[in-house]
Parts: sequence; structure tokens; C-alpha cells
Amino acid sequence: MRTLDSSDRTPSGYLPKTLPTIIHLTSRDGVKTVIKIGEPKPRVPKRSMSIVVIPGASVEDAIFSLPTIPTNAVYCSTGFGYGIQVLVPRSGIGDAVEEG
Repeated sequence: MRTLDSSDRTPSGYLPKTLPTIIHLTSRDGVKTVIKIGEPKPRVPKRSMSIVVIPGASVEDAIFSLPTIPTNAVYCSTGFGYGIQVLVPRSGIGDAVEEG
């Protein structure tokens, strides 16, 4: 029987993508997490609002920014001029969960 693991993080097969800006947050109880911010693409009219997405429990933020497909949700949104903010929740897959 195999154990459950996070996905393989080696860059094999990844398409080139612009890296998001990462903002580190610490909650009152000391749990650390991040928000990843994607800015609208250059030469695209900027929209007045941003999109905030939050992955559900037990998944990771990569569901919105898959590097293996040409146009993921982050690239689609920024391509239409929206800024996008992807919260990495403490209940998903990440360091906060691994640390308990």
C-alpha cells in the first residue's frame, strides 16, 4: 500500500510562467501562511477589481496555477486584466498542516 504524498515538485514538463508576488502572513496563534498575488499582464487594460480565490480543504493553491497547462486560472484572469490573489489556507496542503 502506498502512503499519501504531495505531488512531485520537479520542473519536468512545466511551462514557463511568471512567478507571483508572495506575501507572508502570521496569524494571532503563530501559524504562518502566504497569499500569492498575480498582477495583470503588461499591455492589457487593468480592471478595477481583483479576484480572490481560496482552495478548499486538503488541496493546494496549485489547482489555480497548474504549471503543466498553457492557460491556467491565474493566467486567464491576469490575461483579462484582473489582479488575482490566491490564499494558501492553513487547512490545505502545506507547512502549517505538516507541522500540526
